[in-house]
Amino acid sequence: MFNKNKFKIFDAHLHTYGIFLRQKEDVIDYMDRFNVEKAIITTINRAKLHEKQKQNASKVEQVNKIQRFMDNFKKSLPEGQLSHQDVMDIANKAPDRFFKFFWFFPKVKPEEEEKNYKILEEHFKKGFCGVKIHSAYSLIKIPKDIIKLVSFMQDYDKNLILFIHSMPKTAFFSGVSSKNIATLAKK
Repeated sequence: MFNKNKFKIFDAHLHTYGIFLRQKEDVIDYMDRFNVEKAIITTINRAKLHEKQKQNASKVEQVNKIQRFMDNFKKSLPEGQLSHQDVMDIANKAPDRFFKFFWFFPKVKPEEEEKNYKILEEHFKKGFCGVKIHSAYSLIKIPKDIIKLVSFMQDYDKNLILFIHSMPKTAFFSGVSSKNIATLAKK
């Protein structure tokens, strides 16, 4: 029989919000409930999450639901970077339990690039020790679309961690393979 007191868990993929939380439960209560000692924590696009869930539910009856889903999915992508105030607020309550990761969207307009990297740098100064990218949600190709990000991170601090939330190849996304990540590591 499972005895949670014998196990210490490190959650390597925790968001500040989501359906995993019970009603009126905060992230720290959730961690305590499952004996999670430490976690990598990042934000989530709360407004778009609810909007996207509503859209997905209504698409079941649509004839061209896959194409419409993709069109709406692309519309739900943020322009620029998400606020990470929620990450800081939660992590400040128990700083020894969290590793703050900045969810970075590398595909930005060229004229917005400097501003976005400045935002990332400011978060490093606030104690963020890594960067998360999501291959599907950002619609990026690895290594092509993240070379600049990796260079920026290495120039800033070689100890920063890059967390790649990869997705398999589907009809919608090119996916990320081990070979893609190995190619990135060689660069």
